[in-house]
Amino acid sequence: MSDPDVEREEEANAERQVQGDVAAGEHGILGTIERAFKSVLSPLTRSTDSEADIESRRSANDAEERT
Repeated sequence: MSDPDVEREEEANAERQVQGDVAAGEHGILGTIERAFKSVLSPLTRSTDSEADIESRRSANDAEERT
C-alpha cells in the first residue's frame, strides 16, 4: 500500500475506535449506571419548574399528608 492508503486506513481505524468507545460508554455498565442515577436525581435538579408548578406540587403533597 502507498502512504496515502496507509494514512486513510489508520484514520479509519482511529474513527472505528472512537465509535466503539462511544458505544461502550452508552451501552456499557458505566452508561447504565449514569442513566440510573440521572433518572433518580433528575427530580431533585429540575431548574425549569415555574413557581406555579412548585406551589402546585407542594399543595398536592400537603393534601396527601393530611389524608
